[in-house]
Amino acid sequence: MSTLDSRPTLIEIDSTFLPTGQMRLVSRVIRLEGSSIEAEVDLGQEHWVFPQHFPGDPVFPGSLMIEAAGQLVAL
Repeated sequence: MSTLDSRPTLIEIDSTFLPTGQMRLVSRVIRLEGSSIEAEVDLGQEHWVFPQHFPGDPVFPGSLMIEAAGQLVAL
């Protein structure tokens, strides 16, 4: 567990309708102010995406960044 894993979330992500498992790309909500929301995702060498996308030259796909933004908007 990294230090990020232990940071609190302002919305209990598990009680939302967001995808589960690998496709949940929001780890925690760290700021809610009016109509603004800010969240984090836990990324590291162990994240599932890196062995599957360009093994040996890992890249986080832009399509998953868009998915993460969509999940945040949904919250």
